[in-house]
Amino acid sequence: MSLNLHTTTAMIDENGELRGLEKLEPLRSQLVQVVIVSQREPQYDDSDLTPQQWNKMLMQSSAFKEWADPAEDIYTLEDGQPIEWDKP
Repeated sequence: MSLNLHTTTAMIDENGELRGLEKLEPLRSQLVQVVIVSQREPQYDDSDLTPQQWNKMLMQSSAFKEWADPAEDIYTLEDGQPIEWDKP
């Protein structure tokens, strides 16, 4: 089986259906695999967020919920060795 790459631009209409903007005659009556790459529109510009705002946003997300589980507290201050940083 050989694979060929064909590119075109299409539109997803208001019904969520894919509508081609050009006909692909060479592919008529062939089974094809469609990969959709869409332009992501920025929801907001986060470049001016302060570190405190980032921390608040991260802590409100579900990404760190598991850290609240006491079973995750597996290390103590006695574990390992402290890191000595060389100052330039």
